[in-house]
Amino acid sequence: MTSNFKINTPYLLEIDGKLFYYDTDNFGEIRIEGSTITNLRYISKGLEGNQITCICKHNNRYYCTTQTGVFYIEENTLKRINTIVI
Repeated sequence: MTSNFKINTPYLLEIDGKLFYYDTDNFGEIRIEGSTITNLRYISKGLEGNQITCICKHNNRYYCTTQTGVFYIEENTLKRINTIVI
């Protein structure tokens, strides 16, 4: 028996002391404070349909490399889609 169900594994990385993750064309930040875990998912406009391969930061920009090119997001324009608190 085979399954067509696919589970994407998020990649974790540390940038400026913050824990970021990315998975396909989504990325966000995970904050752990005491017993509270918060998932901050960011808007990734322009990355739709592009497989993120890495994220890094230089000066005030976050750069996302993909299989089709490099995209950047200014730190002061980084906006959340949602916040999930566990």
